Amino acid sequence: MNLALNAGETAAYQSQGQTGLRARARNAVLALMALGMSMQAMAGNAPVAGDPFQEFLDAVESYAKGALGIAICIVALLFGAIVGIGRNQPTAALSGVAFAIFIYFGPGMIKTLFSSGALI
Repeated sequence: MNLALNAGETAAYQSQGQTGLRARARNAVLALMALGMSMQAMAGNAPVAGDPFQEFLDAVESYAKGALGIAICIVALLFGAIVGIGRNQPTAALSGVAFAIFIYFGPGMIKTLFSSGALI
């Protein structure tokens, strides 16, 4: 591969680089606009009464908020504390706390975000 370029070829590559950057910026703006329009169109798709997965969603949310979810949160806290003591690092205990918070509050937050159209 010959890497030696004359002055004309160098100028052509430099001008192509600028137009290439503009083209990429234009494509990025168009992609963001398309994403925004598609998300706006999906916002009207709130769950309806005849949704076949509504029972599954309610069951998963009740498991997370019920005894099973609380038990998983407690186990995550205990596991994080044990690993934190074993490694002598508080970050492992904090990861157990973060996991427990995510398990308990996560399903409700995700359900609220997707059903209210807050992602737009």
